[in-house]
Amino acid sequence: MNKGTIFLQLLEKSSLTIVLFIIITKIQGFKYIFQKENYKLKDLLVISLIFTALAILGTYNGIDVQGSLANTRIIAIVSGGVLFGPLVGITSGIISGFHRYIIDTGGVTAFPCFISSIFAGILSGFVYQKISNRYKWVYGIVCGVISESFSMFLIYLLSRPHNIAIVIIRKIYIPMIVGQISIGLLISIVDAIKKEKEEV
Repeated sequence: MNKGTIFLQLLEKSSLTIVLFIIITKIQGFKYIFQKENYKLKDLLVISLIFTALAILGTYNGIDVQGSLANTRIIAIVSGGVLFGPLVGITSGIISGFHRYIIDTGGVTAFPCFISSIFAGILSGFVYQKISNRYKWVYGIVCGVISESFSMFLIYLLSRPHNIAIVIIRKIYIPMIVGQISIGLLISIVDAIKKEKEEV
């Protein structure tokens, strides 16, 4: 499978995540939560479940590449963290990362993906506390790129056989990086929902 095919398939998977998220935000109870300015703990727990579910779906929906899974998990984790803070980012990162590990224990990239999922949650939660709403979509994409790059670094460092790890990185790195644009779209959807409330 070449890079172009992997990219097109990942684009399809990312589109599914975005469509599912739009459907979720159309449900009145969830829409009400997303429109809030201040979130209670129970709101954040509900939001964490949503982004964790999207991240896990991203893993199940992944593309097999040399025993690895090119997927959209990081997109969901980073979107949740940048939009709603450390609790959402870290929770979805730990749970979806652990899920990725246990469904493929001993797999070529299982452990690096577990670590990078947690890293993505921590990084995006940190960024949430440092940036203005105006540039969230930009920082979200940057967080996604950094998280995926860190994942590739860990695969190179930890995955064995090493020659297979290098083949995996060469095939999936660029498609996975370009796919982080979807984070900007997810953030824009939530921004639009909040503006919709302001205009009412």
